[in-house]
Amino acid sequence: MVKSPSDYFLSRRFIWNFLDVFSSCLVITTSIVVLGIFDIGNAILVIGGLASFMVWIKLFYFLRIFRPTSSFIRMIVEMIKDIRIFLLIFFIAIFAFANFYYVIEKGNKNEKVIVDFDGDYAGALVYTYMQALGELGNSNIGASAFPSLYWIIFFMSTILLTITMLNLLI
Repeated sequence: MVKSPSDYFLSRRFIWNFLDVFSSCLVITTSIVVLGIFDIGNAILVIGGLASFMVWIKLFYFLRIFRPTSSFIRMIVEMIKDIRIFLLIFFIAIFAFANFYYVIEKGNKNEKVIVDFDGDYAGALVYTYMQALGELGNSNIGASAFPSLYWIIFFMSTILLTITMLNLLI
């Protein structure tokens, strides 16, 4: 039995405890809003979607009970623990290349080079993340004011993010 709420959330089983409380709160909130006929607009769709997602993820918690699935769930949890440092380095590299694309796109007086984002930083992050996963949309680079610079950074990002970093996972 847990003596204090901090022990409940700071224990070794933190993720399962947090998932349990968070999913229950989302389901209760969704039920109150829907059954109480409150009008909170599109926020109920987000809350309901998160509640549904959390309940499905909670299924992993219950799959730990059965012998055939418990070892797989344990492996998934251990892999997520082990990959934290890699993800930190990977996302620092994502932010670095996204920052380059954002700044160079702002300084480009010609047409948009990277059509996938509208000049905001979030779009640059998504573009760089998709580029790291292998979606190499580079058809407009020649229309830039700095085509050779784009090609150099594009080549560096494919080498670092796609080839080097993602192959570390293998």
